[in-house]
Amino acid sequence: LRYRFVSERDISLCWDLPQAGADGTTQVKERLDLVMTYSVMALDPNGTTHMRATCEMAAVVRTRVSGQADTRSDAVEKLQGRSYTFSVDPNGHVHDQASLTSLIQEIGAESFRTDAKAGRVKAPDMIWDVLAMQIGLWSAVPPQASVTVGDQWEARLPVPTPWVSRKARDVRYAF
Repeated sequence: LRYRFVSERDISLCWDLPQAGADGTTQVKERLDLVMTYSVMALDPNGTTHMRATCEMAAVVRTRVSGQADTRSDAVEKLQGRSYTFSVDPNGHVHDQASLTSLIQEIGAESFRTDAKAGRVKAPDMIWDVLAMQIGLWSAVPPQASVTVGDQWEARLPVPTPWVSRKARDVRYAF
């Protein structure tokens, strides 16, 4: 399986700064292109599938508050060529995401810059978007064993934001 994920947001910052537009707003854009491949490593007799996810491509494009392109790399781009493993039970529920957690923590550490004057500064990153994409992908698996035309099911997924937030969105799938 090969998936291409895209997460894009246009952010309007409202404030009174000289570089802001006439209405006091500034536009910032972020876009993540992520290509992941999923392969089966093993299938247990009880129906649990052990999977490997590998990042083929991770590219982030971002504009600064000034409107100019931000040429700094995003920590998410460190995912390219990296893999994590997980298991999916016969009902489609994901288990054992320790490998994903470890990988996210590792690249998360990359999103901090050390500046002699400012100290440890958190750079913008799209890590939360990656998590939403990877965790949310498997909620598309219906809770019932088979699906027929007209079936529907719901899932609660995280909302990817440029900051850490514990917000969720309800999604209804229809086949």
